[in-house]
Amino acid sequence: CIRDRHYTHQDLRSNMWRNPGEDGKDSQGKWKHSNQVDDDENGVVDDLYGADFIDGDGDPKDAWGHGTAVAGIIGARGDNRRGISGVAWTTRIMALKVGNGGTSETAAEIESIAYAIANGAKILNCSWGNSYYQQSLVDAFTSAGENGTVIVTSAGNEGYNIDSFPVYPAGYNLDNIITVAAFDRRGDLGTFSNFGEINVDIAAPGVETPSTCVEIDDNGEPVYSNNDWYGFASGTSFSAPQVTGLLALITQIYPDESYRDRINRLLLGAIRTDAFFGMVRTGGRASLAGSLNIEEVGDLPEILKDIGDRIVMAGDVVELSVVVENSDGVSFSWTRNGQEIAGQDSNSIVIDDLVPDDLGVYRVIATNRFGSVTSTARVALAPDSGSNIVYVNHAADGLSDGTSWTNAYQNLSSAIEAAPFGAAIWIAGGFGSFIRRSKAQRIGLLPPDVPHPRIHYVGNVSSAGAKWAALSTRSRREAERLAADAELIEL
Repeated sequence: CIRDRHYTHQDLRSNMWRNPGEDGKDSQGKWKHSNQVDDDENGVVDDLYGADFIDGDGDPKDAWGHGTAVAGIIGARGDNRRGISGVAWTTRIMALKVGNGGTSETAAEIESIAYAIANGAKILNCSWGNSYYQQSLVDAFTSAGENGTVIVTSAGNEGYNIDSFPVYPAGYNLDNIITVAAFDRRGDLGTFSNFGEINVDIAAPGVETPSTCVEIDDNGEPVYSNNDWYGFASGTSFSAPQVTGLLALITQIYPDESYRDRINRLLLGAIRTDAFFGMVRTGGRASLAGSLNIEEVGDLPEILKDIGDRIVMAGDVVELSVVVENSDGVSFSWTRNGQEIAGQDSNSIVIDDLVPDDLGVYRVIATNRFGSVTSTARVALAPDSGSNIVYVNHAADGLSDGTSWTNAYQNLSSAIEAAPFGAAIWIAGGFGSFIRRSKAQRIGLLPPDVPHPRIHYVGNVSSAGAKWAALSTRSRREAERLAADAELIEL
């Protein structure tokens, strides 16, 4: 089932689910879907294609275009010489409206989940979310799992690590939820996409994705008479339905598998690339071919606590470890900067008397007979002193108490020019901070040949929270405390 959509669109209407209790004619010869009678006595009148849980009726028509784009990616009709083909282009799509204009309501979400379960939906695409944990939604999703229903959620579009700053439903620890990040045509994680080795499972295309859409007139009103409107959409809202479509195909091919087996088949079939290591649980992107080639399915190792980045001093003793659920039968291997660390085969590693050669990116690979997952951490030197720290924030205009940002700059190039050689540059950019070197280079923020040795990206905080990036003892301590969300770039 999908949130609201333009169900009369030429590429969707033939694949819409039809409620058998509201289909056909009643005893008086009237069409049930328009007779203003709750023929199937489910509490919703004339719900032929689904239901609108905002207005409380049986017309879930999309007034915004979001749900229509999601639906087209999943199941736009194929082989009809029109528009596009969805991933699962002969599936059935149930339309459930739970919000308007980009926001949804919890009560509507819960009602829609119950409706979907009652009508036999096996996959729910939930391309929505927020930062609030709600037990009522956990209970609803748990009920879906008990009925064999998989939930596919979007990771979110703030560009930060949702292991550190969870969003929901992606962050609910339930075994029937899959969370999806977005990648672009180059195979890189989308600049906007959230990530997380624990809370994000897999990546799928989600940048400039073609799909069905709703025409909006100059007054912002939908034009439903136009049934052949198409466009492009970007966001994890549109990478999630790629995975929903794959799961629909997997369910068609393996109808007797449990929901856990279908999820595991999807995850085990992921194609791993360097772009996704440290970013999603599988380290890879969704692949139908990979999933269909899996001969035996089972649960991957489950990392309950990842390594966590470290800011250290020379001579420190540093222990890196992961916590893995059901570690029986799980083997471990470690790498530093891509090179295997010989003799390290447990869930932890200890660095005695740390020296510069010990710095870098550490990765542990936890493997069982079904496959492997990874956890990544960066070990970096702490700033030496306040005089060697330069701060960068796009709003370098002082703290809320009026304190000036003595060594704060609004752009990285100015900071690099002003900083003494060897100084540490801390970048606090809020939710939209550029957390990877390649991304910063691509937009021209960071030239590829900058001769600066230590640049820290301290993101994953609210825009207001970025105010600690002032040059003061209190702010520096705060930056160090949040260093688990920092990334050191060696240039």
